[in-house]
Amino acid sequence: MIALEVVTDHAATGDGGNAWGGHQCRIVRTSDGVFTAYTVSGKNDMSREWLLAWRSDGKWKVIASGLAGREPVNLLASPDGTLHLIGWPEGKAHRWTGKPKTGKITLMESPVPGLSEGHWPYGSAGIDKNGRLCVLSSEGEKPGAFRWAMLDPKTNEWTGGIVAQEYRHCYTYVLPMSAGGLALVANRDVRWETLGYKKPKDQFEYVFNQFSGWRSTNPATEPLRKIFALEEKPTQRDPVVLCSVQDAYLDAKGRFHVCYRRAGRGTGWNEESRYAVFSADGKPQSDVTAPWGAGLYCRVFQDDRGVFYFLGSDGVIYSGGTDGVSFKNKIRLKLDRNLVDVPGFGISASRTGTAPGNIVDVVFQSEGSAKWIYGRILLYGSEEQPVRAKH
Repeated sequence: MIALEVVTDHAATGDGGNAWGGHQCRIVRTSDGVFTAYTVSGKNDMSREWLLAWRSDGKWKVIASGLAGREPVNLLASPDGTLHLIGWPEGKAHRWTGKPKTGKITLMESPVPGLSEGHWPYGSAGIDKNGRLCVLSSEGEKPGAFRWAMLDPKTNEWTGGIVAQEYRHCYTYVLPMSAGGLALVANRDVRWETLGYKKPKDQFEYVFNQFSGWRSTNPATEPLRKIFALEEKPTQRDPVVLCSVQDAYLDAKGRFHVCYRRAGRGTGWNEESRYAVFSADGKPQSDVTAPWGAGLYCRVFQDDRGVFYFLGSDGVIYSGGTDGVSFKNKIRLKLDRNLVDVPGFGISASRTGTAPGNIVDVVFQSEGSAKWIYGRILLYGSEEQPVRAKH
């Protein structure tokens, strides 16, 4: 990893700050360079502002800003380098889009139709290799629902819909597929009492003991269908449970790769960081304990050779083969004593629109501070070797 760079020391902290969520797209790499989006304090916690920063000659420059709302914004990139920011100013979904030029950018703002309104939309976004952009929000509790909107890059028109659920699911990883398909992975997010459980003493009001995956080859004509779910149920003797997704990745074979945290009967009531793989139709293929020393907040991705990597919040990266299960080679990153805050690294993953290559870019907040920190991890080859612009 290169020497860490502080993008800003004024990043928003606290509930809804930059260390909240983990499902958002935070950083992208295009032919124009590396960009990250983060929020700073506004007039109140419901009116934070977003800043877009560009790395040039080893320095970070803010090139655009806007009203974000409460939650962190999503940053994505089209194949031609056009940038998209998604936020919820005044509780309504908006998109800012534009292409950098000569060190500057002009962004056009427009509403995203059909999504939930309010300050807690749990906004998510993803983009495929063809530039098809999808934005999603969550609402309700029992029942719950997803609302999604997908932008066709050829017609510049939105389609959308509602996915009804028995219970609300949030912190959604949005994984658009080529040819108009869509996959999702999300946590069930409801109060303990809603599930008929008694809330254990000193526990958070909401329980996260199940995550699920959905898939559709075309959500406009074929409803998104839940194809897998993993749950850890409490018992009267041991009521504290956890089964919460921390990252999700869809590979070229359509398999779901899920990093998650689990505690309950299946783990001897000890909290574990785990890694599961599901087939394209939702069948479990593997479920293993994460490599020792990875940390509780992990990411999984591939380079342009198809090699898988497992990045842990404790500052280690494991490389493996192309099977997506075996991680044998461990490298400790130089974090200069900066502890990676919840929910771990934001990475330039394929769902952000970043083409896989020999480098992955990361950002993170450290120990609840207002510092937004950047690093670049060399996956193979040399720094001089260009990042391959292919998916």
